[in-house]
Amino acid sequence: KYLKDGADPLTLPDHALLRLYRLPRNSVMYLSHILRDNLQRKTKRSSPLPVILQIMVALRFFASGSFQAVLSNTAPSDDEELYVNKKNFHSIDTQIVCDASLKITNFVAKWPGSTHDSFILTNSALCQQFSEGQILDGWLLGDSGYPLRPWLMTPILHPASEAHERYSRAQRKMRGVVERCTGVLKSRFRCIDHSGGVLLYTPERACQIIAAVCVLHNICQMHRVPLPNIPEAPVEPDEPLTHVANPPSNSGMQARNNLIARRFI
Repeated sequence: KYLKDGADPLTLPDHALLRLYRLPRNSVMYLSHILRDNLQRKTKRSSPLPVILQIMVALRFFASGSFQAVLSNTAPSDDEELYVNKKNFHSIDTQIVCDASLKITNFVAKWPGSTHDSFILTNSALCQQFSEGQILDGWLLGDSGYPLRPWLMTPILHPASEAHERYSRAQRKMRGVVERCTGVLKSRFRCIDHSGGVLLYTPERACQIIAAVCVLHNICQMHRVPLPNIPEAPVEPDEPLTHVANPPSNSGMQARNNLIARRFI
């Protein structure tokens, strides 16, 4: 059957579009423009769903989780225990890097929920790019679960001076930006927030959904979309201070000391 015009969600007022789909009209039309060639059906058989409605259905799912409220993944038949995270449910551990404007500049969504954050970074293309000198401007900021590197600044667990204290306060404050980013991401797209029941998908499909909402988040930031009037997802605490498999490198210590000498003394 053909859908009637009354079923067109773009006839909704702007505030309703934001509440239900998380994107305003201009952002939806932007998505339609860049996705049309991939979503347009080449046949008219069986009355194919219009591109704009395909997009709106997907956005509604991402915004609400459809029937329930959160994305999880089905327990795979092999290595099921690897997907159980520290909160005792199956998940994908996702690495997210963002800038000060909350734009996601890098993400990795492929590792089982029990994987340590530092392992994900060490085995990422981003780590290789920094290590090989392909990225020269700025630093990554990580918690104490990450190894100190010339390009990765971590906290000083036992500050021995006022300069160390100032550095650690600044590091924690700036590291809070990525926590804010993940909170905004979960608030916008409830399908990835573990605040209710679960939607069960294979790990592969769960990774695709995570990638999709990261891209949509950046579109929201690019179009200056305000955060909807819903409670923001709680920020997950840092991992406990434990032994790091990769200890601080001498070059990392020197880089951090140089930074403290230049900016915090």
